[in-house]
Amino acid sequence: MLKKLLQITTGLFLAVIVFTGCMKGEIALDVKRDGSGRLTYKILAQPYMQKQIKEEMEKLKEKGMTVNAINEEGKGGFTAVKELDNFYELDRFLLFNSYENIIDNSRQEKGFFYNEQIFDILYRGPKNEPKMTAEQKKQRDAILSSLDFVFALNLPEAPLTQNAEQIADNGKKLTWKIKMVSDTHMTATVKVWNWVNIIIFAIAAVVVMTGIWCSGRAMQMPRRDRL
Repeated sequence: MLKKLLQITTGLFLAVIVFTGCMKGEIALDVKRDGSGRLTYKILAQPYMQKQIKEEMEKLKEKGMTVNAINEEGKGGFTAVKELDNFYELDRFLLFNSYENIIDNSRQEKGFFYNEQIFDILYRGPKNEPKMTAEQKKQRDAILSSLDFVFALNLPEAPLTQNAEQIADNGKKLTWKIKMVSDTHMTATVKVWNWVNIIIFAIAAVVVMTGIWCSGRAMQMPRRDRL
């Protein structure tokens, strides 16, 4: 998408892109206690970007996302939703072929008493290609700066650690603005307690301790009392 824009960008058109903002997007990942989640995209773009928007809608439909066209603020775009069995499947549904720019090390580490949900997503800014002129680099950075993308992470519990730019909902909603011209590293670690396992362990511990106590009491009683 960026290469296509660079090919047609001239001074006046570049000014239009920069001052009107060619595209804005909201990416939300809602995570449940069991590690499943819901991925939601809301993308809006200027009229001259509608061909790319339609192409992206078709690609997301092929990946199994529920896609609907929308029109807001004089812009056209779409919403796309996908239920995820595991929240770390996010990288299978990236926008605009951005696989080379995303490093996703998110994972869930399961334990008996608690699970750790680890979010570790790095968006890497563009690299300078050897054949790119100073003017092309300037145009590229201007276009990327006009893209307004926000990533929101809605968690089942407030995280132990995080580096979000904005925090809401008692620490459970984290938001980052993706800086398209440079790297954006988004991290959070959540401890989700397995209360069912904890209760089962507590009951088992009480039963064992009660048995030990009763056995001890029986051993301390005189033999005739035990008869």
